[in-house]
Amino acid sequence: MFLIILLLLLIIIIIIVNSNIDDLWIESKNLKEWYHPLDLCILADNSVNPIEQVMSDCEIRLKATTSIYQSTSTSSSSSSSSSSFTAFPPLRCRVGNSWPSKSGFCSSVDIPYSQRKNLRKALIGFDDPNQHPLKELFTKLSKNKGALILIGDSVMQQFVGAIACELEREGIWKDREMFKNTDEVYSVDMNNGGQPVPIKFLPIYHFVNGRFDRIANASMHALKKTVGEYINNHDILMIVLNMGLHYVSNPVAHFSRHDYISQMTMALQYLHSISLTPNKKVKIIWRETSAQHFPTPTGYWPGQRYAKDMKLVCVPINDTSSDSDWRNTDIRNIIYSNKFDVKILPFYNVTVPLYEMHVNGHKQDCTHMCWTPMLYNMCFHFLKNIEI
Repeated sequence: MFLIILLLLLIIIIIIVNSNIDDLWIESKNLKEWYHPLDLCILADNSVNPIEQVMSDCEIRLKATTSIYQSTSTSSSSSSSSSSFTAFPPLRCRVGNSWPSKSGFCSSVDIPYSQRKNLRKALIGFDDPNQHPLKELFTKLSKNKGALILIGDSVMQQFVGAIACELEREGIWKDREMFKNTDEVYSVDMNNGGQPVPIKFLPIYHFVNGRFDRIANASMHALKKTVGEYINNHDILMIVLNMGLHYVSNPVAHFSRHDYISQMTMALQYLHSISLTPNKKVKIIWRETSAQHFPTPTGYWPGQRYAKDMKLVCVPINDTSSDSDWRNTDIRNIIYSNKFDVKILPFYNVTVPLYEMHVNGHKQDCTHMCWTPMLYNMCFHFLKNIEI
């Protein structure tokens, strides 16, 4: 059964890699199951009122029309039925939120929520809200004394927040107030006789030495220290990482393409060596850098000094060739040429069509994605299907 599921996932990934990118996302047939009634209310709003007002109006409307709403409830329901619910979702898990980035929500002033079609779409092959990929993943990790480490910049930090929302959607975390920030180490207890599984986010935006670093190569030191601690205390270690958005192709000192290649080779070389630790299972997953949609041919942010005259609005990408998407191309070359034991989670092509999924010109942010429960579902299934 596992091999059949893995084969189906592989077929879907091949479709994603080779399909017309505009056809990857389809109108979801299960919005009432994916979303809370509050989210559905927000999605139906066609005003250009600030999102805070839109949410407030929807809360008032739902409280008035849903007799069983419990305003004091702190527990979450695993059901998202449009006819009953016990509590509003936390702000970080509401449709259109870019938490924990500082940009807030996809702006309803820029584009009314009723016109944000991407918030209603699911990736082809991943429109089943009854599947619980994280429940399966953490069950396996729990039974095998495993841990999950996520490493990267603010986009990876968003992924950590999305994991928390999915754990709540799947009914694993009952208390919606438990997850406050991404800095703490959280434990997922599957109550299956296994051990609680720690989730650790390690913020490393890049490996460039900073002016205020107390020690040389501070980021690499943090990587080795964290991974070393977890490999000593766990039999299985799953490491998901990405860095890329802070490197630019323009000649910005220390953040050039040349710097990127040398520094990522260094980091992946180390992680590959850790994967060879005797009597341990270490799975290294590089999640591709997601697409940006700034008004440049590639969508990439060109660097601050080159962007002063840029009209900051998110637009479709004109050039999606492998040469233009050099960050992901360079990583593939590093992994394949060195035969590193690193799996690549495809994510760039998935995000290329999503130019309306950013906070947009209101906050001058064409990098961070706005949350939907469908956005990262393929990533969750990819991790779930890794053999451990």
